[in-house]
Amino acid sequence: GTAQKMGAHIRIIVQLVSVNNEAQLWSDLYDREWKDIFDIQTDIARNIAANMEAVLSSEETKSIEDFGTENSDALEYYQKGNLLLYLWNEDAFRRAVDMYQRAIDLDPGFAQAYAGKAMATFELTSWDVDEPDFTLIPEAREYALKAIAIDENLGDPYYVIGCIKYLHEWDWQGAEEFYRKGMELNPNNVWGRIGYTNMLTIMRRFEESIAICEVTVKLNPLDPGVYIELGYAKWLNGQKEEASELYKKSLELDPNSDAANGLLFQYYVDMGIQNQFVSEYLNDMMEDHDHDIRKVYDFELYYLFIYYASLDQRDSMKIILDECIRRTEIGDPLYDITGEIYYALGETEKAIEFFEKSYETRQPFMYIINAEMRPEPLRSNPRFQELIRKLGFDI
Repeated sequence: GTAQKMGAHIRIIVQLVSVNNEAQLWSDLYDREWKDIFDIQTDIARNIAANMEAVLSSEETKSIEDFGTENSDALEYYQKGNLLLYLWNEDAFRRAVDMYQRAIDLDPGFAQAYAGKAMATFELTSWDVDEPDFTLIPEAREYALKAIAIDENLGDPYYVIGCIKYLHEWDWQGAEEFYRKGMELNPNNVWGRIGYTNMLTIMRRFEESIAICEVTVKLNPLDPGVYIELGYAKWLNGQKEEASELYKKSLELDPNSDAANGLLFQYYVDMGIQNQFVSEYLNDMMEDHDHDIRKVYDFELYYLFIYYASLDQRDSMKIILDECIRRTEIGDPLYDITGEIYYALGETEKAIEFFEKSYETRQPFMYIINAEMRPEPLRSNPRFQELIRKLGFDI
C-alpha cells in the first residue's frame, strides 16, 4: 500500500495481494485526520486479518490495539526508525537511533522506541557495519533493559540481550534464555530468530536450528538472510546439496550478498567442482583488489586459502599464511585463518597454538571452530578438546 501525509491529513491506500498469482484480494482507502492514526492502523490490521480468515490470539489482538504510546508524533518517529533499521546499512542504523530517540523524547514511557533503539544501537556493534563499535554494547543493553522495565511483554529487547550474550559475551546458556523468551513473546521477529538459530548451529544442535529456521523462512520468504542461515545449518549437518540450493535462493533475492556468494563458492570448492561461478568469483575478487593480496579482505583470504587447499597448492597456501601473519603483526589478528592454514599444512600443534591465541584474545567468531568442518578431525586431540571445553561447548 501507500501512505501520504499532508499537514494534519493522511491518505492511506491498502491492498492485500495473493503471493501466488498477484491477484488483489482486498483493498481500501482511508482519508482521515493524522490524529486518528491509531484507529486507522487498528482498522487496517483487523481488516487484513479478517480477509485472510486469520484467528488472532489474545496477544496478537493486544498488539493490534496497543501501540505503546498515545503520542502520534512519537509514533511517527518510531515508525521512521523502523523503516531505517531494515534498510540494513550503517548510515540507516545511525539515523534510526536518532528517530527512536526523538520518539523517546516525546514519550519517555514508549517501550517500543527503547526496544528499537536497542536493536539499532546493537547493529552498530555488529559485523553488519564496516567497523563495529563495541563501546556501544552497554548502551544497547541499557536500552533493551529499559524497554523490558516499561513493558516486560515486549519480545524484541530480549532478542537484543540474547545477541549480546551470544556474540560478545559467549554466554550460550544466558543467551538461549533470552532468545527463548523473545520467541515466546514475539515469535515473528526474523532478526532475533536468525540470531538464535545461528547460535544453535555453532553449538552443533543442527536439527533444532534447522527446525526453527524452516519456520523463519515461512515467516519472511523474501529475506535473503534466512536462506543463508538455513543453508549454513544444513551444510554443517551434512546436507550439502540442500545447502547449495538455499544459497542460490538467497542470491536470487540479493545477488550481491558477500555471505551467500562466499558460501556457495565454498560449497563448489569443497565438493571439487570447478565451474564458471568459481572462476568468476576468484577473478572478480582479485580484479577488485588490483591483483594485490595485501588489499584482499580478511574473509576473502579465507576463501583463497580453501581454494588452494582443495588443490593441495602448498606454496600458494604459504603465501596466504605469510599475509595472515603480516596482518596480525600490524594489528589485524587473523589467528583463526592462520591456525587453519597450519593445520592444512600438517602442523597440528602450531594450528592449535593459534586457535588458543584466538581464544585468549577473544577474537570475533573464533567459537565457530566448534562447528566448522575443517577442524573436525581435531576433535579427538586432547589439547583441542580442552579449548572446546573452555569455550563452554560439549565434545
